[in-house]
Amino acid sequence: MKLSSKTTGWISVFPVGACLVAITTIPLGYVLLLGFRRYYLPEETQSFIGFSNYLQILQTPEFWNSFLITIVFSGSAVFLHLVLGVSIALLLNQRFAGFERIRRIFRAVIIVPWLLAGAVAASIWLVIFHPFGAVNSILMTLGLLKNPWIWLGDNKLTLPSVIVLYVWRILPFFVVIILASMESIPQRLYEAASIDGAGKVTQFFYITLPYIVPSLLTLGMVDTIWSFKQFDLIFLTTGGGPAGATRNLPLLIYYTAFEDLRFGRAAAQGILTFLFTLAFAIVYIKLSVPREIK
Repeated sequence: MKLSSKTTGWISVFPVGACLVAITTIPLGYVLLLGFRRYYLPEETQSFIGFSNYLQILQTPEFWNSFLITIVFSGSAVFLHLVLGVSIALLLNQRFAGFERIRRIFRAVIIVPWLLAGAVAASIWLVIFHPFGAVNSILMTLGLLKNPWIWLGDNKLTLPSVIVLYVWRILPFFVVIILASMESIPQRLYEAASIDGAGKVTQFFYITLPYIVPSLLTLGMVDTIWSFKQFDLIFLTTGGGPAGATRNLPLLIYYTAFEDLRFGRAAAQGILTFLFTLAFAIVYIKLSVPREIK
């Protein structure tokens, strides 16, 4: 019996599709069920407690503090990625005499932070942010500081510091995608605009920006999800401290599960974090679709 191409295609992708569904839905289903149970590891038994975990979490100031930290971290990172990504991509997209070789070298070098493992990136910035590290040395040499600052030990400086670290590591991804979008813009549009007397600023707002908006919207949504679940860089640099100043939702879940040993409550925190992320993604898509159509 000869199978149709459509049937053959479905048969070909079924094993991989079944594996993907299994490794995503089964753990998610288990976590969802665990969130309705009291699961304190030292106790021998578990018990069904309904929505008690969720009610206790929503009434805990610690959870809302972590939620606020996550929002500040995510919002700052997305904004800086978009602004710096567009700025650097614009610079790399320029064509000047004698600048071509430098541009090629910079394109190759700028991707390095994105290729580094989280542990390596965190180790590098632990040295940079050390009281006697590069940041304090430069600022003191320039006369901007009299005494070294403890960047990863001060409540007011720690969150901005880890935001800088995260922005540095993910920025190359933004630059590459935005630069690719810019290079796909037909050059005849810029030539026609120049003939009509449009300057660089006018060309950016009326030609470049409309073309790259779909890429920016997609990058913004992806970065919102990535930054919402950021764990390794913060854990390896500050551990969520000092005094919980950088304890975002992923770290709160980690400490609830593996220090407090309350796996039921940690599961409920994970589900709430997932719902918050899903809500942001839905709102982002709803706001971006009309703009893309225009």
